[in-house]
Amino acid sequence: MTNTIRTRLATLAISLTLSACTSGGGSHPPRASLENTTWILAGLTGQVTMAPPRGKPAGFTLVAKEHRVQGGTGCNRLIGDYQLDGEKLVFDGMASTRMACPESGDQEARFLEALDATRGWRLRGDTLELLDAEGNTRAQLKALPTE
Repeated sequence: MTNTIRTRLATLAISLTLSACTSGGGSHPPRASLENTTWILAGLTGQVTMAPPRGKPAGFTLVAKEHRVQGGTGCNRLIGDYQLDGEKLVFDGMASTRMACPESGDQEARFLEALDATRGWRLRGDTLELLDAEGNTRAQLKALPTE
């Protein structure tokens, strides 16, 4: 083999290696972190979520440092605490403001019920699933992309 062919093969091999390292890992989306990520409601069991009333999406952030939940229902602000132990997640002491939002239908109540029933969680790429005690998915949330 001549030096020119060896040089070209070596350059091709290096290029392919560098390309694979910077490709972003193939078809799998990046895995979001449960805590310190803003999660936006994407679905409730048996119900497609509606467009957020008043332009505010329902969702929350789990603030790791204080084990606090902060967010909103799509109409009202939401605060509380959470307990996290491996795959177990429980929301505790949840409270929300009480503005009337007839345009949200029962979505707000169902979201609050899903939070109350949550006993576990599962991440699938950028989707968070809140699970009840039987392991059934009660709500799906999407990670808000960071800038």
